Amino acid sequence: MSQLTSNFNTILSPQSADIKLNALREGAKKSFLVSAIPTRRDESWRYLDLRPIFESSYKYAKDQKVSLEEQNGFSYKIVFINGIYDSSRSKLPDGLSVSLLSDAIDKDLVQLDKLTNKNIFTNLNVATVSTGYHISCTKLVSEPVAIQHAQSVDGNYGANLVVVTIKSNASLSVLEDSSCDTHFINNQLMVQVDAGGRLDWTQLHQSKTATKYQNTEVYLDKGSNLNFTQVNLGGGLVRQDVKVDIKAADVNASLQGLYLLKDKQVVDNHIAVNHLSPNSTCKQNYKGILDNTARAVFDGKIFVAVGADGTAASQLNKNILLSNTAEVDTKPQLEIYADDVKCNHGATLGKFSDEELFYFSSRGIDKAAAIHMLSSGFVRDVLLHIENAEIQKYLMPLIDKQLKDYSF
Repeated sequence: MSQLTSNFNTILSPQSADIKLNALREGAKKSFLVSAIPTRRDESWRYLDLRPIFESSYKYAKDQKVSLEEQNGFSYKIVFINGIYDSSRSKLPDGLSVSLLSDAIDKDLVQLDKLTNKNIFTNLNVATVSTGYHISCTKLVSEPVAIQHAQSVDGNYGANLVVVTIKSNASLSVLEDSSCDTHFINNQLMVQVDAGGRLDWTQLHQSKTATKYQNTEVYLDKGSNLNFTQVNLGGGLVRQDVKVDIKAADVNASLQGLYLLKDKQVVDNHIAVNHLSPNSTCKQNYKGILDNTARAVFDGKIFVAVGADGTAASQLNKNILLSNTAEVDTKPQLEIYADDVKCNHGATLGKFSDEELFYFSSRGIDKAAAIHMLSSGFVRDVLLHIENAEIQKYLMPLIDKQLKDYSF
């Protein structure tokens, strides 16, 4: 029996909540079991030691009676317990609906080939979800919606598969929270924004030791707008793959991320934005603050295809190290096959300067308070890029608490 079979066998045959997905799950299971486990010899995984994940055994969390943390400030919410939609704890605004993923597949809203065979984790995701869900937005939704992925303590593995459709000229703001401290969480999110649609989507992960894989793919049609933010407040080992395809002209996209890490926490960000049509803009801005022996990776790529003239794209990764043992590996990349484009990228890595700290000291502010104030200023522009004020307001105290926990 192979290592993958023996360690993952108990979660590879979930109780089906949607029998229409059985064939898809079975195909993903077969692909997973013949997959090679990524190692440091694989370029896209070179900074991660994945052995602890694949040498562990897993049990699916199933108990639906889970107490939820209150998310103040949100009138509307979508609740998933162990990957299952809980309508009794959810409240949807007019213009937003949640249905089984198979319903979207029947209506040709989802392409099956996009759900699997990207890597070993996406195959595991599809093979282990009891069902997936389709969230459809057909109107301008003015108030933010909180999506909460909760896991029960009777297992140590959870998977979520969500497909989102933003119809033409519709608009939606979302805070997606998959915070968890004890599980291996394996999530997939696929988003289609139709012509003229607008999406402000923020992903939040709070954890001290949990393992998480997050695959996010966004497909943007003509004249659409995307504002996408990832906020990681800790995490034992977190890998985030993000792909954005700009499929038509006049698209505006903004991607930003924040990771605040300490102890032995690891966050690995892989961001790819593909400009496949002309006259679109995209900005990437990822920032991190690391303490102790924490480690972060930023692997970002801007791809500009032949004919995508008029593209304006920028990519920036900035990091602050609060200790001599924290580590960041950053790799911003440009791949351009079109003329008449404006593209730039850059990365910085360092500590707060002695001059900055002296400025505060000369005004009677001690070093710990000074670093906290400088750190707050450093992360502020990421928060301000979130378009919805209620989501900003919700995140600010969480980020401030994380900053105060650093050992200045």
